[in-house]
Amino acid sequence: TEASVASMFSLSSLPTDFGFCVTFKIRTGSAKITLTGVYNSNESSSNFDMDDGDSIVLLVSKIDGFRYNVLNYST
Repeated sequence: TEASVASMFSLSSLPTDFGFCVTFKIRTGSAKITLTGVYNSNESSSNFDMDDGDSIVLLVSKIDGFRYNVLNYST
């Protein structure tokens, strides 16, 4: 949530021009995960199922609302 991201940066709320990138890499032997509610390249909300060796780069931003956008996804 926006509040949990803000707290990670020791903020009570995010500024309206906030953005940062985060990379998730699923290592061999890790549990499968699903990222939900991520905006894809078509600007629609999608879920991304991730397994061993998969990686995803997300832009976490608050510009026209808080959201996660996929920048790169490889399986």
